[in-house]
Amino acid sequence: MYFHPEFQRSFAYELLKRIQTLSIPHIESINILFCTHSPFILSDIPKENTLKLDNGKIISDANSRNTLGANIHDLLDNDFYLIKGFMGEFIKDKIFSLINFLSSEDKNKYISIFNYEWDEKKAFDFIELIGEPILKGTLKELYFNLYNDEIDAEIQRLTNLKNQKRK
Repeated sequence: MYFHPEFQRSFAYELLKRIQTLSIPHIESINILFCTHSPFILSDIPKENTLKLDNGKIISDANSRNTLGANIHDLLDNDFYLIKGFMGEFIKDKIFSLINFLSSEDKNKYISIFNYEWDEKKAFDFIELIGEPILKGTLKELYFNLYNDEIDAEIQRLTNLKNQKRK
């Protein structure tokens, strides 16, 4: 389904709601088959009513989590094979390159095909763009360990931000 995530999230609910409004007294039950890559749809289906495939073969996993009402991120991680993480490969490569720049004596330890050229300003500006707060905090910590003189400037920036929010 290539629906907007909100439509995916409510699809099963809306479909079943509409079916209930039909006047079909001669039909006892309806079976519906969903073939989906959407964790939103899967979270509305009990584990017993799902079939997991890998390269066209049925996967029997007695230890798999119950899908019904499951957290979307857990479903992505466990049932949609996102074992390499939840971010794009390009940005992951760039972050690893930055981590190498900020923390390694050997700046060539992590080699990226993109040959990012980091300096103090580029590193800080990139870190500010990161949306995931734990990752951003970790990168800032590495940055401030390398550039100690920037700590006071960051404290001042945060103090100003705090004062602005109070107004």
